Amino acid sequence: IMRFFITEVRRERMARCHSEARDLGDVFRLDAKAEGENVAIGGWRCAGAASTKDATWFAVKLNRRNAPWAFSRGEAFRTIASLELLGVLVGVMVLIPDIKTSSECLGAVSLTCGMDKKGNMLLMYKLLTTKYPLGVVLMELASQLGRRGATLRADWIPRLQNEEADALTNWDFRHFNPANMIDVDLGALTFNIMNELFA
Repeated sequence: IMRFFITEVRRERMARCHSEARDLGDVFRLDAKAEGENVAIGGWRCAGAASTKDATWFAVKLNRRNAPWAFSRGEAFRTIASLELLGVLVGVMVLIPDIKTSSECLGAVSLTCGMDKKGNMLLMYKLLTTKYPLGVVLMELASQLGRRGATLRADWIPRLQNEEADALTNWDFRHFNPANMIDVDLGALTFNIMNELFA
Protein backbone atom coordinates (compact mmCIF):
# COMPACT_ATOMS: atom_id res chain seq x y z
CA ILE A 1 0.00 0.00 0.00
CA MET A 2 2.87 2.38 0.79
CA ARG A 3 4.40 1.63 -2.63
CA PHE A 4 1.09 2.64 -4.17
CA PHE A 5 1.06 5.91 -2.21
CA ILE A 6 4.66 6.67 -3.19
CA THR A 7 3.95 6.03 -6.87
CA GLU A 8 0.87 8.24 -6.82
CA VAL A 9 2.55 11.12 -4.99
CA ARG A 10 5.43 11.02 -7.48
CA ARG A 11 2.95 11.06 -10.36
CA GLU A 12 0.88 13.97 -9.07
CA ARG A 13 1.57 15.78 -5.83
CA MET A 14 -1.65 17.79 -5.76
CA ALA A 15 -5.23 16.60 -6.15
CA ARG A 16 -7.71 18.39 -8.37
CA CYS A 17 -10.34 20.53 -6.67
CA HIS A 18 -13.64 18.72 -6.52
CA SER A 19 -15.98 19.86 -9.26
CA GLU A 20 -19.00 18.43 -10.98
CA ALA A 21 -17.83 15.80 -13.42
CA ARG A 22 -19.06 15.49 -16.98
CA ASP A 23 -21.02 12.23 -17.07
CA LEU A 24 -20.18 10.00 -20.03
CA GLY A 25 -22.85 7.47 -19.03
CA ASP A 26 -22.57 3.75 -19.74
CA VAL A 27 -19.20 3.45 -21.54
CA PHE A 28 -18.33 -0.25 -21.58
CA ARG A 29 -19.52 -3.69 -20.54
CA LEU A 30 -17.40 -6.63 -19.50
CA ASP A 31 -17.31 -10.09 -18.06
CA ALA A 32 -14.85 -12.61 -16.64
CA LYS A 33 -14.86 -16.39 -16.73
CA ALA A 34 -12.96 -18.97 -14.66
CA GLU A 35 -13.77 -22.62 -15.23
CA GLY A 36 -10.78 -24.83 -14.46
CA GLU A 37 -7.92 -23.72 -16.70
CA ASN A 38 -10.36 -21.91 -19.01
CA VAL A 39 -9.94 -18.33 -17.79
CA ALA A 40 -10.77 -15.22 -19.80
CA ILE A 41 -11.87 -11.60 -19.66
CA GLY A 42 -13.69 -9.66 -22.34
CA GLY A 43 -15.39 -6.35 -22.87
CA TRP A 44 -16.74 -3.91 -25.42
CA ARG A 45 -17.31 -0.17 -25.66
CA CYS A 46 -21.05 0.44 -25.85
CA ALA A 47 -20.78 4.25 -25.81
CA GLY A 48 -21.04 5.64 -29.32
CA ALA A 49 -21.86 2.28 -30.89
CA ALA A 50 -25.22 1.72 -32.56
CA SER A 51 -24.69 -2.04 -32.24
CA THR A 52 -21.99 -4.48 -31.16
CA LYS A 53 -20.86 -4.67 -34.81
CA ASP A 54 -19.77 -1.00 -34.54
CA ALA A 55 -18.10 -1.40 -31.13
CA THR A 56 -14.44 -1.76 -30.26
CA TRP A 57 -13.85 -4.85 -28.12
CA PHE A 58 -11.26 -7.11 -26.55
CA ALA A 59 -10.99 -10.68 -25.34
CA VAL A 60 -8.02 -12.07 -23.42
CA LYS A 61 -7.27 -15.62 -22.34
CA LEU A 62 -5.45 -15.83 -19.02
CA ASN A 63 -3.10 -18.56 -17.91
CA ARG A 64 -0.43 -19.28 -15.32
CA ARG A 65 2.17 -17.39 -17.40
CA ASN A 66 0.42 -14.09 -18.18
CA ALA A 67 -1.57 -13.92 -14.91
CA PRO A 68 -0.02 -16.25 -12.30
CA TRP A 69 -1.68 -14.31 -9.47
CA ALA A 70 -5.10 -15.46 -10.76
CA PHE A 71 -4.13 -18.98 -9.67
CA SER A 72 -2.66 -17.93 -6.30
CA ARG A 73 -5.44 -19.76 -4.46
CA GLY A 74 -5.24 -22.88 -6.60
CA GLU A 75 -8.23 -22.71 -8.93
CA ALA A 76 -8.85 -19.43 -10.75
CA PHE A 77 -12.55 -19.37 -9.85
CA ARG A 78 -11.46 -18.49 -6.30
CA THR A 79 -10.19 -15.13 -7.60
CA ILE A 80 -13.17 -14.35 -9.87
CA ALA A 81 -13.72 -10.91 -8.29
CA SER A 82 -10.09 -10.04 -9.10
CA LEU A 83 -10.51 -11.32 -12.64
CA GLU A 84 -13.61 -9.23 -13.19
CA LEU A 85 -11.81 -6.20 -11.79
CA LEU A 86 -8.93 -6.94 -14.17
CA GLY A 87 -11.51 -6.81 -16.95
CA VAL A 88 -12.56 -3.36 -15.72
CA LEU A 89 -8.91 -2.28 -15.59
CA VAL A 90 -8.17 -3.49 -19.12
CA GLY A 91 -11.42 -1.85 -20.29
CA VAL A 92 -10.31 1.47 -18.81
CA MET A 93 -6.86 1.16 -20.40
CA VAL A 94 -7.89 0.13 -23.92
CA LEU A 95 -11.47 1.38 -24.36
CA ILE A 96 -11.11 4.83 -22.75
CA PRO A 97 -8.70 7.38 -24.20
CA ASP A 98 -5.80 8.56 -22.08
CA ILE A 99 -6.32 12.10 -20.79
CA LYS A 100 -2.92 13.11 -22.14
CA THR A 101 -3.82 12.24 -25.73
CA SER A 102 -7.54 12.98 -26.01
CA SER A 103 -9.84 15.94 -25.53
CA GLU A 104 -12.71 13.55 -24.68
CA CYS A 105 -11.44 13.15 -21.12
CA LEU A 106 -10.20 16.66 -20.39
CA GLY A 107 -11.35 17.76 -16.96
CA ALA A 108 -13.22 15.49 -14.59
CA VAL A 109 -15.37 12.79 -16.13
CA SER A 110 -17.65 10.19 -14.65
CA LEU A 111 -18.39 6.95 -16.44
CA THR A 112 -20.19 3.71 -15.86
CA CYS A 113 -19.31 0.14 -16.74
CA GLY A 114 -21.72 -2.76 -16.69
CA MET A 115 -21.02 -6.16 -15.13
CA ASP A 116 -23.15 -9.10 -14.07
CA LYS A 117 -21.57 -9.75 -10.65
CA LYS A 118 -22.77 -7.54 -7.79
CA GLY A 119 -19.75 -7.86 -5.49
CA ASN A 120 -17.47 -5.47 -7.37
CA MET A 121 -20.09 -2.70 -7.46
CA LEU A 122 -19.54 -1.92 -3.75
CA LEU A 123 -15.81 -2.44 -4.07
CA MET A 124 -15.58 0.23 -6.76
CA TYR A 125 -17.76 2.60 -4.74
CA LYS A 126 -15.49 2.35 -1.68
CA LEU A 127 -12.18 1.73 -3.49
CA LEU A 128 -11.13 -0.26 -0.47
CA THR A 129 -10.25 -3.91 0.16
CA THR A 130 -7.63 -5.89 2.07
CA LYS A 131 -8.03 -9.08 -0.01
CA TYR A 132 -5.23 -10.41 -2.18
CA PRO A 133 -4.95 -10.29 -5.18
CA LEU A 134 -8.02 -8.03 -5.40
CA GLY A 135 -6.33 -5.12 -3.60
CA VAL A 136 -3.41 -5.02 -6.05
CA VAL A 137 -5.71 -4.86 -9.10
CA LEU A 138 -7.83 -2.22 -7.35
CA MET A 139 -4.77 -0.01 -6.68
CA GLU A 140 -3.79 -0.18 -10.35
CA LEU A 141 -7.35 0.68 -11.39
CA ALA A 142 -7.38 3.69 -9.04
CA SER A 143 -4.05 4.82 -10.49
CA GLN A 144 -5.25 4.50 -14.10
CA LEU A 145 -8.48 6.37 -13.34
CA GLY A 146 -6.53 9.14 -11.60
CA ARG A 147 -4.32 9.48 -14.66
CA ARG A 148 -7.43 10.00 -16.79
CA GLY A 149 -9.15 12.40 -14.37
CA ALA A 150 -12.04 9.95 -14.20
CA THR A 151 -14.30 8.32 -11.67
CA LEU A 152 -15.88 4.98 -12.44
CA ARG A 153 -19.14 3.54 -11.21
CA ALA A 154 -20.10 -0.07 -11.77
CA ASP A 155 -23.70 -0.97 -12.48
CA TRP A 156 -25.05 -4.47 -12.10
CA ILE A 157 -26.64 -5.85 -15.25
CA PRO A 158 -28.67 -9.08 -15.27
CA ARG A 159 -26.71 -11.84 -17.01
CA LEU A 160 -29.25 -12.01 -19.83
CA GLN A 161 -28.54 -8.35 -20.63
CA ASN A 162 -24.79 -8.93 -20.62
CA GLU A 163 -24.77 -11.80 -23.12
CA GLU A 164 -22.38 -10.11 -25.55
CA ALA A 165 -19.62 -9.65 -22.95
CA ASP A 166 -20.28 -13.18 -21.70
CA ALA A 167 -19.86 -14.45 -25.27
CA LEU A 168 -16.45 -12.76 -25.51
CA THR A 169 -15.17 -14.73 -22.52
CA ASN A 170 -16.39 -17.92 -24.23
CA TRP A 171 -14.44 -16.98 -27.37
CA ASP A 172 -17.70 -16.47 -29.30
CA PHE A 173 -17.19 -13.38 -31.47
CA ARG A 174 -20.22 -13.61 -33.76
CA HIS A 175 -21.78 -10.43 -32.30
CA PHE A 176 -18.68 -8.37 -33.10
CA ASN A 177 -16.72 -7.16 -36.11
CA PRO A 178 -13.21 -8.72 -36.11
CA ALA A 179 -11.84 -5.48 -37.60
CA ASN A 180 -12.78 -3.64 -34.37
CA MET A 181 -10.95 -6.04 -32.06
CA ILE A 182 -8.23 -4.54 -29.86
CA ASP A 183 -5.44 -7.09 -29.53
CA VAL A 184 -4.55 -7.02 -25.84
CA ASP A 185 -1.26 -8.42 -24.57
CA LEU A 186 -1.21 -8.14 -20.77
CA GLY A 187 2.60 -8.14 -20.81
CA ALA A 188 2.66 -5.11 -23.12
CA LEU A 189 0.15 -2.95 -21.20
CA THR A 190 1.72 -0.05 -19.31
CA PHE A 191 0.66 -0.73 -15.75
CA ASN A 192 1.75 1.93 -13.27
CA ILE A 193 2.33 -0.31 -10.24
CA MET A 194 0.60 -3.67 -10.64
CA ASN A 195 3.55 -5.65 -12.03
CA GLU A 196 5.85 -4.32 -9.30
CA LEU A 197 3.36 -5.13 -6.55
CA PHE A 198 2.76 -8.65 -7.82
CA ALA A 199 6.52 -9.20 -8.10
